[in-house]
Formats: sequence, structure tokens, C-alpha cells
Amino acid sequence: MNPELKKIGNKLFLGTQKVELGLLQDFKKLSDSYFAQSSKFNLEVDKIKNGIKSMQTEFIALQKKVSELDSEYQKAKRLSLDLGVEVPAELDNEYKKALSLLKNDSSIFKEYNK
Repeated sequence: MNPELKKIGNKLFLGTQKVELGLLQDFKKLSDSYFAQSSKFNLEVDKIKNGIKSMQTEFIALQKKVSELDSEYQKAKRLSLDLGVEVPAELDNEYKKALSLLKNDSSIFKEYNK
């Protein structure tokens, strides 16, 4: 083989290896970047899952409180009827406000617990 052709062939071979190495390095950088982004994504998913669990716990506590509130309201209503007086307006308004808030909170809860 002609020495000049051999020299050109060697340069082409070395050039090809450099291109392949460059492609591998570029791919490695991209894959490392992807895996780092995936880790960040999964951390955010875990935060959301924990937030939903916390919201579920708080909503259960909220339901218990409204149940207690309802029980007390019913007692006050019965007592008022027994005494022949109306349920105090403030008590009635607070009860209605609590029920309204529970309805709103229930909608929010359902939205995030599909």
C-alpha cells in the first residue's frame, strides 16, 4: 500500500474514533442529565404523595370535628325546642358556616383524591 494512502487511512481511522468517542461522550452527558432530571421529578412526586397523605389525615380530623359540632348543634336545637325558644341566631349561623366550609373542603378533597 502506498505510504501516503496508509497515512490518510490512519488519519481517517483516528478521526472516526474521535467522532465515535465524541458521540459517546455527548450521549453520556445527555443520559446523565436525564437521570438527574428524573430524580428531581421523583422527589417532587414523593412530596406530592406525602402532601396528599397529610391532607387525607387532616380531612378525616375535619370530618370528626364537624360530626362533634353537628352533635352539639342538635343538642342545642333540642334544648331550645324543649324550652320553647328559637336556636340562637349566632349558633345557627356558625353551624351553617361550618357546613358550608365542609362542603367546600370536601370538593377540594375530592379533586385531589381521584
